Amino acid sequence: MNSKTAPGTETSSCTGEATAERLGMAGLGNILVLQRTAFLRDGAPSLAQRRAYLNALEFAMLARRNAIRDAINADFGHRSRYETAIMEVVGVVEGIKYLNRNVRKFMRPTRRHVALHMRFGKARVEYQPLGVVGIMSPWNYPVNLSLMPVVTAIAAGNRVMLKPSEFTPATNAVLATMLGEIFPEAGRGRER
Repeated sequence: MNSKTAPGTETSSCTGEATAERLGMAGLGNILVLQRTAFLRDGAPSLAQRRAYLNALEFAMLARRNAIRDAINADFGHRSRYETAIMEVVGVVEGIKYLNRNVRKFMRPTRRHVALHMRFGKARVEYQPLGVVGIMSPWNYPVNLSLMPVVTAIAAGNRVMLKPSEFTPATNAVLATMLGEIFPEAGRGRER
């Protein structure tokens, strides 16, 4: 299992070589403890940090689109390159662009109405990250159904434990390599 961290996010991915069964529950528990500790130590990432990681993910997806296509072909025997481009790559890239445009709005507190007898008071909802989010993705669209929840969690300021399907080992290897290059190793603190 590769455990990666970024300011405010941490991504762990199980590849075909190291599935959750091989790692065991103790290993996953250790990664979860590391992520929780890092989140409590570092807190939620800033708007600039969230955007930087979204931009890095977008660039990595576009740079590896051919490797993703080849990995999906290896996992599925044959899948149309157009289907892979539209459903896997473009879907994630457009989702990242949407989140990047709107992340400031998503972070902004929203006002709520108060009851008449509390008319001098003010109420608002301040959105806070959960901390660590676990994501298990299915096999049928391994990139889109793995990375869209990951980028959404990153935009929300969470750390992520990603467990892709064991039925797509070639795609998992590409994802693990890509995420490993974007996010520094687990256990390091946030750069300030």
